[in-house]
Parts: sequence; structure tokens; C-alpha cells
Amino acid sequence: MKCALFYATICHLFRLHLKPEMKSRIILILSALICACFTLTAQENTSSKKFRFGLFVSPDVSFRSLAGNTGVSAQIADTRNGYEKIKPGFTAGGEAIYRLSDRFSFTGGIQFSVKGDKTDVLTLTYSVDPRTGFANVPPGEPNTAQFIYNSRYIDLPLRVDYYFTQKKFTPFITAGVSTNIFLNERTIVVKGYADGSEKRSAVTGQNDYHRVNPQVQFGGGIEVLLKTGILRVLPIARMSVLPVNKGSVNGYFYSVGLGVNYFL
Repeated sequence: MKCALFYATICHLFRLHLKPEMKSRIILILSALICACFTLTAQENTSSKKFRFGLFVSPDVSFRSLAGNTGVSAQIADTRNGYEKIKPGFTAGGEAIYRLSDRFSFTGGIQFSVKGDKTDVLTLTYSVDPRTGFANVPPGEPNTAQFIYNSRYIDLPLRVDYYFTQKKFTPFITAGVSTNIFLNERTIVVKGYADGSEKRSAVTGQNDYHRVNPQVQFGGGIEVLLKTGILRVLPIARMSVLPVNKGSVNGYFYSVGLGVNYFL
């Protein structure tokens, strides 16, 4: 199972348009985590197992909410909030758990995440022909456009877990913070034409995002004790504490995911 999660994460990274050196660093970190997991597994099982290392993957639903600082920027934010909506996201990486007692533990890790949002399909406005009342779309030009924003981060979560029971199937809740390090944002533009065809283009940049952004995380789920380790399934919510970008229109990321942990 852990190998399958690792393979899926690597495949996803190669589909992303990151710089080669950035991909290499992320793959190196994940490889080191895999080696650590196998090394710990090979050790004697007489340890108290206060420390466990494993993998984490979470398909997410991500959204960005905008807020303005002034009257004009507030109007811009309200307008954009009206046509921007949720999009699929992704979080994957390694996590470690330290068991404090029968009821409490710390969970921390390092993860790669894709956050963001997308717009509705927007109708492009050209000059209107006064004879017909319809817009004059120049030959070869699109009549619709959609923008998809993919913001890439390295997340460093740290949470406190509380266990309700001590059985094979143990319900628990978790809450904490995550320090998110911004990598870049890839904006995909989908242009639609009168004949029904589409063309995609993309640009990658920094877009005046803050380098570091804190988020609050909270959730809960079930922890299952297996012969070879621990499996966790937990719905988890994430919320930006501060604006993720600079400027008069501030953005805040929100996401909800279905997280899966496997600890050795």
C-alpha cells in the first residue's frame, strides 16, 4: 500500500509543471521518508512504538475567498467571489506520529499540496453590431474563457490528536496549524470558440503571493490497528489565517480533504 501511494505521488509530480530541480528535491524528500519507514520496520518490534513514520495522501476540494480593503477593492472582491468556485486539489507527503499517552499524540509532517480555485466559463464581450444587437466576434477569436488557478505549496503541518478509546478501531479528533511555503502558481486558460472547440494555455509565476502562509487544520476519523502498522482515515479541513497574497484584494485558501495515513 505504501509503495502504491508513493508511486501515485511521483506520477502526479511529473504531470505538474515544476522546475526540474524542484521536482528532484520533492522526490528526494519523499524517497528519504520511504527509506526511513523501511528502516524502522526492519528494527525489533519490542520498542514501545512511541514514534511511527508513514505516508499521507488526501484528495481535496479547494476554494479561495477574496476580501477587499477599500470600497473599490471590496466591490472587485465581491464580483470575483460571484464567479470563482471550487476546484479539485491534492495533498501528499510524509507524516510522523509521537504518542504522548493513551489519549494524546502529536502528528507532524512535510507535504506537497495543490490549492486554488477556478472561474465559471466566462462570456467574452466584443463590440456590439447596432444592426443586429449581437457582439461582433473577430474571426479566430474565442467567445468564452475559463481560468484555473493551481497554487503549489510545501506544507509543514503539526497537529494534536485526541483518542476516544483504545481499541482496534479507535475514533479520534485532530487539530493544529500548518506552515505553508509557496512555490508558484500555474494558471490555465481554457478558451472556447464558436465551433465548439477549445484551446488551453498556461503560465507559471509568483503572482505576488506571500512566501509563507499559516493555516489552521482540524478534523477527525478512525484509526485502525493492523498487523503491519496503523491505518488512518480522516476528513480534514484547512483554513488560511492570513491573506495568501499581497495587494488591496486579499485571498484566503480553504480546503476539505479525505486524508489517508499509513504508519509503520
